[in-house]
Amino acid sequence: MKRYHSIALLFPLYIVLSQSLLAQETAFRKHIDYLASDALLGRQPGTAGDTLAAVYICETLWSYGYKPMVNEGLQPFRVRDSLWTFNVAMLWQGSDPAYNQECIVIGAHYDHLGLGGPGKSRQPDTLAIHPGADDNASGIAMMLEIAKHLAGQHPKRTIIAAAFGAEELGIVGSKYFIEHFPDSLPKPVIMFNFDMVGRLNEKKTLEINGTGTFTGAEDVLLAAPNPDSLQFAMVPGGFGPSDHTAFYGNNIPVLYFSTGVHYDYHAPTDNIEKINFSGMEKVHDYILHVVQTITDAPSAPEYQKVGNESTTTAPAFKVTLGIIPDFNNIYEGEGMRADFITAGKPADKAGMKNGDIIVQIGDKAVHNIQDYMERLAELKAGETVTVKIKRGEEILTLTVNL
Repeated sequence: MKRYHSIALLFPLYIVLSQSLLAQETAFRKHIDYLASDALLGRQPGTAGDTLAAVYICETLWSYGYKPMVNEGLQPFRVRDSLWTFNVAMLWQGSDPAYNQECIVIGAHYDHLGLGGPGKSRQPDTLAIHPGADDNASGIAMMLEIAKHLAGQHPKRTIIAAAFGAEELGIVGSKYFIEHFPDSLPKPVIMFNFDMVGRLNEKKTLEINGTGTFTGAEDVLLAAPNPDSLQFAMVPGGFGPSDHTAFYGNNIPVLYFSTGVHYDYHAPTDNIEKINFSGMEKVHDYILHVVQTITDAPSAPEYQKVGNESTTTAPAFKVTLGIIPDFNNIYEGEGMRADFITAGKPADKAGMKNGDIIVQIGDKAVHNIQDYMERLAELKAGETVTVKIKRGEEILTLTVNL
């Protein structure tokens, strides 16, 4: 009887926990369902759908108790001569006067590719809504729910919840945000960036960039509770293809979280049906512990520069091989790993496969993604080039027609 009595006592706790998890997944689904809906037409900067997304995010943060950082929470900026969009910037005042003149920025970008097309989509010949459920409605959903939970914990430091526009056009919004940060506000001591956090894979891999941008970062990350056995792929550098780059470039520590690139990246198939909501809950719980630890720590993160990290802006390309590179440098050997090969594109026609390591293009070696981009920028449409790849222990030479 005692055994069954114990089970009976635990049953209400199980119900509460289950309801809590369901509520969190429901919140994620609500945010992504709206942001990735056909009604917003892919949230291309400067469009009505883009503006509706910004307003939704701003109003959600208002409902959580956040107050505007600037202009009723919307920060307009010009992308090009006639193209305007917004950052969303909302603030929660820290509870401790000894700490609340320092702020923690939690951010994600909300824009996407609209209807796609050449130069934007991985399927440039297809004009269709690119819903961007993972890229980056998932990041916005993560930011909103972490902001909500932080507010309920009465954080010592001030929290700024930011949603950046025009990331897909070259992290334009986050650059504007940090370059026009008001002197009267608490100074950012760290920036957390969430970009594509909705596709946790079977290995439960969570990519974390910026682990070398402040002292003791790995200690904080490894000390946080991890009951779901997430597997961490940590990268020291603070530069990368997302908004944290703008902050690290201004000597602010960063941590960038992602569940990684996938075949639906920048394609019309990046839809809500592909989102792993239970995986998002696992990632949310882990990140929330990390953010709370730093928010209430006795001292702010101490910035440090990661040595030998390139800040070179990616050159313009006249051609494409049709691959998704290992943007986050998870592969640590010589060369650059091709994470995904797009069917029908030059690399695929030449026989390249997912996971191949590019070590040479033409007569020039490729040591990393920066080398790869520089080599690609030198090529022209119609050329034929040899590409050396490493597949397992074998070195192969492929002929690629561009």
